[in-house]
Amino acid sequence: MTELTISVEDNPVPVVLVFAARMRRFASSPAFERIAGRLAGTVTLQSTATPETVTIEFKQGHIHLYRRAPEHSLTVYLDLDTGEVKRISHAWRHPLMALRVRTLMRDYSPRWQDSAKHFWQAASQLQGIPPGVKIHCLDDNSTLELGTPESAMEIEGTAGNLAALFGGELILADAILKKKIATAGRMQHMAVFSEATMMNLLGAL
Repeated sequence: MTELTISVEDNPVPVVLVFAARMRRFASSPAFERIAGRLAGTVTLQSTATPETVTIEFKQGHIHLYRRAPEHSLTVYLDLDTGEVKRISHAWRHPLMALRVRTLMRDYSPRWQDSAKHFWQAASQLQGIPPGVKIHCLDDNSTLELGTPESAMEIEGTAGNLAALFGGELILADAILKKKIATAGRMQHMAVFSEATMMNLLGAL
């Protein structure tokens, strides 16, 4: 099977960048790659909470994302934050594609440990980032240390929230405010780390 390629329109809006980054992460999953590689056609993702839309064009292993929504396209109404599909319109016109797109919207994220290592490899090069990070998973009481242990920033959360944080689904500052993630460390380190998670969300890290 040809390796998936993913592109975006010129001057993309943030929501397009977010979904492009999400698909690039999911593309490491053989299941995602297999399903996406079989799709041909256009689908529009419509937020159930805001007017935001993302249109995805599938063509012979290539995925192109843009904002404009074509008329009468297969439209998937979903929570843009979680990817949860609420309903699909025009599914009767493209029943097989609707089924495959619903399957494609599942979470294909890697384990939080793998996402954390991948994130740290890029984020550790940023100016002002802490010299190390100690991550504690509440689910199984496991710990992962990256970088230099001394003066390391500490991050704690469930496996799901850690996977979302390092997988580009959460911004650290917002996750702290919503009590999804707990941290300890210097304020300036947290600010830079939060900026890195925002860059990751937009696929810019």
